[in-house]
Amino acid sequence: MHEGKTKPGSSLMTLLINIEEAVDRINHKWEALMATVQNFKDLVTALNDATNTIAARIEALIAKLNDTGISAAEEDAALAGLQTAADNLKTLGQNPADPVPTV
Repeated sequence: MHEGKTKPGSSLMTLLINIEEAVDRINHKWEALMATVQNFKDLVTALNDATNTIAARIEALIAKLNDTGISAAEEDAALAGLQTAADNLKTLGQNPADPVPTV
């Protein structure tokens, strides 16, 4: 073959190789994006679990307050505050359009 001449179809082969490499790069970016989405979902699940745990602890405190000898007014105020906090924590993920309840 003479210098400077190419085989017939070699430019098509080069184009196909370039397309294949571009598709590989797109696939790698897609896989990285999907991993990021899964990480985000995992974090949301962990946050939900943590808020449920906190709500359960608040409810346990409410139960203990019910068994103490404080005045009725103090008990009512403490119970109302704790119940509001527990309810707010429970509603955090129930409405994805408004995940932070107003207090």
